[in-house]
Amino acid sequence: LQETSRIDDILSALLSFSRPTELKKEKHNLLDTLEESLELISFQAKTQKIQIIRDFSVSRLSIRGDKSQLKQLFLNIFLNAVQAMPNGGELKAEVFLKEDQKVLIAVSDTGEGIPEENLDRIFDPFFTTKKGGTGLGLSICYNIVKSHNGEIEVKSKAHCGTTALIVLPLI
Repeated sequence: LQETSRIDDILSALLSFSRPTELKKEKHNLLDTLEESLELISFQAKTQKIQIIRDFSVSRLSIRGDKSQLKQLFLNIFLNAVQAMPNGGELKAEVFLKEDQKVLIAVSDTGEGIPEENLDRIFDPFFTTKKGGTGLGLSICYNIVKSHNGEIEVKSKAHCGTTALIVLPLI
C-alpha cells in the first residue's frame, strides 16, 4: 500500500508537470497560504526536531493567484527544507515587502545544502540527488512561480544550508 501511494504521488507529479492545470487566479491573503503550508509539514518537522520560525513583517498581503498552486509551491519548498535536515535544525520563513509592489518570501534551512556543481540544474525536470526522488518538485515550483509572473532563486552552500527566494507581484 505504501508503494502504491508513492507511485500515485509520482504519477500525480508527472501529470502536473506535463499538463499544467488552468490557473484560477483569485484575490487572497498570501500569508494564509504560507501558514497552511507550514501547518502541513509541522508534524514531520516536530518529529525531526526542526524548529519553524515565522518572520512575517506584515499581517496581510493581498495577491491575485491560484491558491492551490501557491500552496503546492510552498509545500514543496518546505518539504525540501525538512528533508535536508534529518537530524534537526531550523526552518525559517520570512516575508518582506519590496518597493515595486512585490513581495519576497525567503525560506531558509540549516540543512545539508546543495553542492555548487548541482545548483545550475536544480530546476531541471527529473534532476535529483535524493534516493527515491522524482526530480519534479523544484521544476513544478519554477513553473508555478513563472505562471504567477514571479521569480525564484535558490542560494546554497554545501553543509551550510539553503535559502529559496521567491518574488511575487502583489495586487
